[in-house]
Amino acid sequence: MRSAWYIAAMAIVGGCSATVCGPGQKRVQQPSGSVVCMAADSAVICDDDAGATIVGGKCVSQIQCGPSTRLDPVSHLCIGTGSSDGGVAPTCLPPATGKICVAGVVHHLLDDSFLGSGETVHIALYDPLAFLTVDNPPALAESDSSGTFLFSEVTPPGTGLLALVVRDASGSVLPPLQLTGTGAKVVAGQSYLVDGYATPKSLVADWSHAAGFDFDSSGAYMMKFYSDLPASVTDFSASEKNPVTEVVPVVNGAAVGSSSVYYFGASLAVLDNALHATGASGTALLPRNDALIANYSGQGGTFMSKMLAWETHPGGTIAHGLFVERLHRCPEAGCM
Repeated sequence: MRSAWYIAAMAIVGGCSATVCGPGQKRVQQPSGSVVCMAADSAVICDDDAGATIVGGKCVSQIQCGPSTRLDPVSHLCIGTGSSDGGVAPTCLPPATGKICVAGVVHHLLDDSFLGSGETVHIALYDPLAFLTVDNPPALAESDSSGTFLFSEVTPPGTGLLALVVRDASGSVLPPLQLTGTGAKVVAGQSYLVDGYATPKSLVADWSHAAGFDFDSSGAYMMKFYSDLPASVTDFSASEKNPVTEVVPVVNGAAVGSSSVYYFGASLAVLDNALHATGASGTALLPRNDALIANYSGQGGTFMSKMLAWETHPGGTIAHGLFVERLHRCPEAGCM
């Protein structure tokens, strides 16, 4: 919203405010100096600087907010509806030489919504190799969170890979959680957005029941395929909107046979045993791979009637753990 001094200056220089009101409206100057549109026959105030107009005597916002967000009438910004801290990741300051900063948001895995009141989780950053091979490895950084988090001045692993792990926090109203990880490729001197997921153990139990396979004791690897292009080399936030159907996972260069992969339909609540490739959610679930770190990609799926090529990401998981991997289509020039 324009500041009062700016609007006042415009009035002096231009002779009048730039605010143009519609039929049945009148311009009214507020004590702050800003000019708003008001219905000529009512006391309805409508601030055009905030992207609103009067329709039928009512102030209607023209700002369209995305899923799990709403328009805040005070700030005129889209904010999260479920998270106590708005579902917006804190801003990293430039890290010191040799360090990284990591910020992000925790989502409910089932519907991608933000954490609600009283829902807290414990978040920790790890060297993935240490996490996969060492019992109780030391965390690079950790804290409890009610929805968003910020870890500044973190020493990045020498592998250039980072694991973000979400688990139970004491005092939370959430049900018992499955240890759930996401990952990122990192380089010293950069700031990163990396989102995490809260996954109820009961949800994993439902998958196991539907598949006739124990994903908890094995460990599981979830692959989510999107036609969205990668946001950037530092942005691993869960902002994708376009899942892709008819994709088969590829592990270490080979397509995974139907007996070794399970698929979801439109919801992650239950597996659909009738599917032989990704359904409406674009999501597949694999048991833990025998390799410590494997290369995961995809095969199949279309976008704009063209067959897709997919990113390849290194990853792994552990027993009683779930790793969530989001893969994007490669640009026409190819994935880097």
